[in-house]
Amino acid sequence: MSSPAGANSCHWLLEPHIAMAEAIGGLRVGEVAAGVTAVPVASEHLEHFIAFENQHNARQVGPALREHLERFGPYFALLALADQQPVGSIRSRLFHEGDPTMATVVIAHYCVDPAWQGKGIGSDLVRCLSKQLLACPAIQTVVAEVDTTNLASQRVFHKNGFIEMVSQTGRLMFSRRKEQQGARDIAAG
Repeated sequence: MSSPAGANSCHWLLEPHIAMAEAIGGLRVGEVAAGVTAVPVASEHLEHFIAFENQHNARQVGPALREHLERFGPYFALLALADQQPVGSIRSRLFHEGDPTMATVVIAHYCVDPAWQGKGIGSDLVRCLSKQLLACPAIQTVVAEVDTTNLASQRVFHKNGFIEMVSQTGRLMFSRRKEQQGARDIAAG
């Protein structure tokens, strides 16, 4: 779909992400572990995020994901830094671009550098991102799909209050709704 010169040239599938980005207002910096900080993937962190994902993910960041991160990284992705070095990453996306409610966000991928695993960074990244997303009035649910053999990720989602659901894909689906967020915060407070 082309647009007139000078007009917004975003592809129509990106428009819901723009609306959600405006509703979220941007992710915030958060401490995820002692000495480790999660920062939104703004332009100054984009190349570090992409290099980290390419190093620790079998699926390389391609042009479409790069464009998505350039536009929406500060709203949908966090990079964990220790002494300004990447040690973990997490990214999300709208569940379905055609959903007019934009009520569900998917944690698309998270990873932690093997040298930093076992320190709670992955769990803290999931907690930090899901808490910030569920604080947005428009978002009602955060979900994730996990391989049945990935026991570490299953523990991370269970620990963070996600409920395991049946998936048609043969993978496990985890879901956390806004009501769960409020109940969990009250119990923790």
